Amino acid sequence: MVRLGNLALVGLPGEPFVELGLEIKARSTAPHTLVAGYANGYLGYFATPRAWEQGGYEVGLGPWSRVSAEASGRLVEAALSSSKSCGL
Repeated sequence: MVRLGNLALVGLPGEPFVELGLEIKARSTAPHTLVAGYANGYLGYFATPRAWEQGGYEVGLGPWSRVSAEASGRLVEAALSSSKSCGL
């Protein structure tokens, strides 16, 4: 995460489901938070726990995704914990 005045930029290493980006934005204390996928590498889809329950190719392990069901929560928490060091 990078902070530029009132703007926080969050780069995630894959394709997050929209709910994850919205959670990061909602929990950020920066007036404006921009969440970008496909930054800092590519680990695959970051699906919500509900999506894992429903199934589908985004949540199956393979070349398209190399993360588990717990990855989305860890991703959100990591993004928000780095925001503390940026003063968010």
